[in-house]
Amino acid sequence: MAIEPSVTWKAPPQPVHKGAKSKWPQIAAQLRERPGEWALIATDVSPSVAANIKAGRLRGMEAGAFDATVRANGYENRRVDVYARFVGE
Repeated sequence: MAIEPSVTWKAPPQPVHKGAKSKWPQIAAQLRERPGEWALIATDVSPSVAANIKAGRLRGMEAGAFDATVRANGYENRRVDVYARFVGE
């Protein structure tokens, strides 16, 4: 069975700029200001973002100091919304 061509009118996502200033230290600082409180910090991202936060692989977010979870958001390609909180040093 042949795949029928189709057109979906949709703007492309914003390009990823390598070497761009990281937003994670600023997000970490904001989470530290309200310990224990969940915040939506990223939308339409890979679920691996939450794992990277928990493991301390993002700048400014030390392993064990931050908690993160994901929720499906209805976007395409298995993208999620990421919620995070500062739990202490």
